[in-house]
Amino acid sequence: MPDATPSVGNIFKSLDTDGSGDLDLAEVKRGLHTLGLSADTAEAAAVLAKYDSDHNGRLSLPEFRLLVKELRAFQQSQGTPAPPIAAAAGAGPSVGAVFRSHDKDNSGELDVLELRAALNDLGLSADTAGAADVLKRYDSNGDGRLSLQEFRPLVKELREFQSGA
Repeated sequence: MPDATPSVGNIFKSLDTDGSGDLDLAEVKRGLHTLGLSADTAEAAAVLAKYDSDHNGRLSLPEFRLLVKELRAFQQSQGTPAPPIAAAAGAGPSVGAVFRSHDKDNSGELDVLELRAALNDLGLSADTAGAADVLKRYDSNGDGRLSLQEFRPLVKELREFQSGA
């Protein structure tokens, strides 16, 4: 079984919506939601300050990895269950079933609002702006909607990340 590093890296890349190679405050806030934590801007800023070892106001991949490592260790020490995506990694509805249940207009594609609902059901707290960022990242043909083929890698990465695979 592969270690968590590639999955953390993939999640990091998906959060780095501006492609800078670092996570700014807004991206850290979305990352905390991805990790199953509800954080307001002030809380996200405090986490950023704690893990920003080079004090540049952004999280690099190694800094983000440390955050994830410490969060997972804390969750295990507290007996805190992992976010719902982890439970879905080995069981639950198939990717196709999740996709179809949120394709409300039966178009064969998810628009940003349908994607937002799907992400929330998968345990990723996402508002419309967050869903739009995810859509932009995984919309390989640039049509502003996710097909099932574009949705599959997103769900796979989320499930792997949350399960620590």
